[in-house]
Amino acid sequence: MLALTETTLELFLWSGRVALLSMLLAACVTDLKRRRIPNWLSVAGLIFALSWHSVPIEGDGLFSPDLAGALGFIDAAAGAITCLAVFFLLYALRVTGAGDAKLMTAVGSFFGFPAAISVVLVVLVAGGVLAVVRMTFAGTTRRVWVNLQSIVFSIALPGVRLSDAFDPTTQSADRMPYALAIAAGSIFYGLATWAEWISLF
Repeated sequence: MLALTETTLELFLWSGRVALLSMLLAACVTDLKRRRIPNWLSVAGLIFALSWHSVPIEGDGLFSPDLAGALGFIDAAAGAITCLAVFFLLYALRVTGAGDAKLMTAVGSFFGFPAAISVVLVVLVAGGVLAVVRMTFAGTTRRVWVNLQSIVFSIALPGVRLSDAFDPTTQSADRMPYALAIAAGSIFYGLATWAEWISLF
């Protein structure tokens, strides 16, 4: 383990936090403007997080209030795999896009395991809230119900496809920019952990 001054340790910690925040903000901007998240952004975030956690400054993660520091490569990779597994399933069910799954993989590497499990849950809640808000203000309640029916039918009857089913891979201009939910959920979870609110959940 490296022996660092308090200032150097703070700089190290904030480099990770700023990198995560920068990646999330850039993803939100591109998702809002182009309805897509660049692969290079998610890959760069993943590589940075895995490298950051590999530095021998042991701790309980980016946002630990007591012992912030690197988790190690294995825990960071496990966090990435956890998020990838959940969001790949959602992508397979046509609930989210491939770019969302890749971004969440990078996010998981920043938080590590087992925190990635909680991050996924918070992001899904944030996604639900944003979907309801969007549905309410956009007046697309009927379309949302059609989409939900399509998802249920695709699970219950594999191979059966409704004619007006929504597919985020081909109708990306109409989908909710899920990067907003990923950013909101990730930032909220990080702040909740840092401020020790997480015990409330």
